Amino acid sequence: MLFRVRTALFLSGGGVAVANAGNGELLLFRSDGELRARAGGEGGGPGEFAQLTSLSVGPADSLFAYDARHRRISVFDSSGAFVHALTLGALDTLGLMDFVGLWDTGELVGAFHQRTFGAGLVRDTLVVVTVSRSGVPDRVLGRYPHLFTHWGPHALPGGGRAAFPIPVPLSPVTAVGLGPRALYVGLPDPYTLIRVARSGSIRVTRQRAPAQPVTEGHREQMFAALSRSRMLAEELAVLRGVVGPSSLPAFGFEPLTAMVGEQALVTTEDGSVWLHPFLVPGDTAVPEWPRFDSDGLFTGKVRMSRSFRATAVRGDTVLGVYRDESDAEYVQAYRVVEVRR
Repeated sequence: MLFRVRTALFLSGGGVAVANAGNGELLLFRSDGELRARAGGEGGGPGEFAQLTSLSVGPADSLFAYDARHRRISVFDSSGAFVHALTLGALDTLGLMDFVGLWDTGELVGAFHQRTFGAGLVRDTLVVVTVSRSGVPDRVLGRYPHLFTHWGPHALPGGGRAAFPIPVPLSPVTAVGLGPRALYVGLPDPYTLIRVARSGSIRVTRQRAPAQPVTEGHREQMFAALSRSRMLAEELAVLRGVVGPSSLPAFGFEPLTAMVGEQALVTTEDGSVWLHPFLVPGDTAVPEWPRFDSDGLFTGKVRMSRSFRATAVRGDTVLGVYRDESDAEYVQAYRVVEVRR
């Protein structure tokens, strides 16, 4: 049973590795879909996960799985056997690190969500770094605008007001992904893709897209989705008083409704990039994923069901997670069919 699948990735022999966060397991499938191995599981011991959020495939189909609660990368071999673990360190000025992935050289990449302190609407920063094998930040790859937050002061449920940071509804969220030869950073306002090569060279491209204003209808759709979650009415009341940017992001996930570990930027084996279009909860539009080549140049869009979230691309095959009407999850693969107009 699949539940809260964070990602599904291709293995070199045609199989698939799945990070199933619902029970903290890694599932390894053959190319015909038959399950051949399980790894991990819920817990705090070696090779176990308290909060499985991401997965990367390393050399020889080794697996690097990240536990966000323990800030620990667990490494498994291609058979699913646990090898060793690595705890990511912190920087005094930046806080805790998240795992982005690893290049084909084996070099690890992490990212810090750096808080911006202030009053009212502020924007946090994402700092992307390489990480040594001892878990220590080694080299800064870049600092990028990240999530908008609002410090208030906010009304408290029991009365009174206080200043504390709240993620802004419908805020842009910076996306990061690793290609075979470069790091890619997507800034959804404006529509910007940054390519950072391992050598340190940087290329920035922008795809012009018409700005879509945030309407009261967008906000009501989002709050309707939040009201169906476990969020308390008092929390929703505080969020309703938070106003962010006037335009919707060009791509990415809504920060208040997204699952931890969902990635809005998917890189392919040839270094091209696919971006998850921004979907307002409750919207019924057919998503169109913009694509960019390895140099960051726009090459077109792919239409996909809004019930399907792509997590990996190999050639003309797209792998991802599909949710049916009852919210059951399936890992599925589709062919990309080019339509000429």
